[in-house]
Amino acid sequence: MQCACTALCFLSLGSLVASQYAPIQYRDSTIMVMGYSGHGKSTVLNAMADKKKAFHVCTGKDACTKDVTSKVFSRDLIGNDGKEYQINLTLVDTPGFPDLSGNADINDAVIEATSQSLNAVVWVVKPESSSSGVTQQERMLFDEFKRLNVPIFQLVNGRNHYADAAERKKRLRADKANILVHGDTMAKAAGLSIKGRFLSATKPDVKDEAQAIVYRSLSYPSSTSSLRSVEDIEGNSKPAKQKDEL
Repeated sequence: MQCACTALCFLSLGSLVASQYAPIQYRDSTIMVMGYSGHGKSTVLNAMADKKKAFHVCTGKDACTKDVTSKVFSRDLIGNDGKEYQINLTLVDTPGFPDLSGNADINDAVIEATSQSLNAVVWVVKPESSSSGVTQQERMLFDEFKRLNVPIFQLVNGRNHYADAAERKKRLRADKANILVHGDTMAKAAGLSIKGRFLSATKPDVKDEAQAIVYRSLSYPSSTSSLRSVEDIEGNSKPAKQKDEL
C-alpha cells in the first residue's frame, strides 16, 4: 500500500512539474472586427492587441475608420486551459458597418474583407434601444452575412460608470443581465447566428473579454467566404420584370 501511495505521489508531482514546464503553444489567428460607427471597435482592437494606441480611437461622433486596415501583432497569452500561447495575431479593422449613410463603397469594403482567411469575426455593438430595429438596407447586408463561413462573436460594449465599489457590487449583476438581453435582441433583429457572446459592463471587462475572444478564436480553423457586393445583393432583391402580355 505504501509503495502504491509513493508511486502515486511521484506521478502527481511529475504531472505538476510537466505542466509548469509545458512547451509554448504557437498559433496563428486572424480576427476581423465590424460594427456601427462609434460602438467601440478600435477600443476592442487595442485590447486584443494588448497595445493602447495600436488603432486610433475616435472621440467624436463621426467615423474615423475610413478603410479596411490589417495589422499584425506577436503576443503572448495564457489560455483558459492554463497553457501559454505565443500568437501571431492579425487584426482587421473596418469602417462602420452597415454604413447608415448608404455608402455602398464602405459596405462593399467590409464585405470584401471577409474574402481573406479569417478565424473569427467580432461584431461590436452598444446596447442601444434604437439599434434593436433594422432598416431594409441593413437587413440585406446582415442577410448576406448569414452566409459567412467564419464564426461570429458578439461583444456587447455596454460599459457603465459606478460611484464606488458598493454601487458596482449592487448594480453590476443586474446591468450585465440587461446588457445580455440587449445583445440577444440585436442579434435576433439582425438575424445573425452568434457563436459566442461577450459582455463588457466595466472598463476592465473590455481587456478581459478581448483576451477571451483571442483565445476562443484559436479553436476555429481559418476560413474564407465569398459574400456578394452590395450591387449584387440589391440586384437580386429587385423583383423580375414581367413580360408584356401578347
